[in-house]
Amino acid sequence: MLGCGSVLTYEARSLVPTTGEWVPCRRHGYCAVIRRGRAHGTQSRLREVTRARPREQHELVGWLEACPIATVAALRRHRFTLRLISEAEREGLIAVDPATESVTLVER
Repeated sequence: MLGCGSVLTYEARSLVPTTGEWVPCRRHGYCAVIRRGRAHGTQSRLREVTRARPREQHELVGWLEACPIATVAALRRHRFTLRLISEAEREGLIAVDPATESVTLVER
């Protein structure tokens, strides 16, 4: 723990600075380490975090049917990954114009 109250976490115990050592601080530039030790409860809190399930190609096609012309940025805002967009383009489901970053649904 730093003198300002910030808590630092390290992957390896050997990287933890010693008490009194000055380390970079996000708030103040540099702060002194006032305490070192193990943080309590961080492991259980991390396990409770849930992630949204990845979007699928049929959802991308459905979204583009409702909005036939979109931008890559708009698709990203709706949680469509670049990997999913490029896979759909390779399979011929959509067309991406790199100059304008527009994405259109290919007519079947």
